[in-house]
Amino acid sequence: MPSPALGGLCQTLCVSAKYHPDFWVAVAAAAPVIALGGVVAYGPLTDTRRKAWSSARTALVAKGESPILTRIPEEFGEAIRWCELAMWVTTTNIVAQIVAMGLALTSLLVGSDNAPVLCLVILGGGIALLAAHMVIVSLAERIIENEKSGLTPLGHRALDLDPDTPE
Repeated sequence: MPSPALGGLCQTLCVSAKYHPDFWVAVAAAAPVIALGGVVAYGPLTDTRRKAWSSARTALVAKGESPILTRIPEEFGEAIRWCELAMWVTTTNIVAQIVAMGLALTSLLVGSDNAPVLCLVILGGGIALLAAHMVIVSLAERIIENEKSGLTPLGHRALDLDPDTPE
C-alpha cells in the first residue's frame, strides 16, 4: 500500500515493475546540461584562483621575500583554500552527472529501471553543488578584494594593535 505521506512516489519509483522510459530520457538529457554548467563554472573559478595566487606572490614580494611560493601567505590562504574547495565540489558534480547519465543510458539500453531514486538524488545534488560552487567562488573573490584594500575577510577595517606604531 502506498504511503499517503509520499503520495505513492516510493511505490512508483522503487517497487513498481513498470518501466519508465520517459524518466530515463529526461535524466539522460538533464545530466549533461548540469555537467556543462559545472564545466562553464570552471572559467570564473580559475580566474579567481589565479588572482588569489597572484596576490599572494605580490604580498610576498612586498614583504621582501622570494616570489616563489614555498608557502601560502596567511592573508591569502583562506581565499586559496576556498578556491580549492570549489574545484573539488565542481569536479565531484561533473563526475556525478557522468554516473547519472551512465545509469540512464544503461536503463534505456536494457529496458528496465536502474536505480531511479539514486539518479534523482544525483541530479538534485548536482544543481545544489552548482549553487554551492557559486557561493564559494564569490566568497573567495570577496576575501581577495578585501585583502587588497586592507580590510578583514568580513569587510571591516583591520585594527592596528601594535603599541609601537605611532598614531
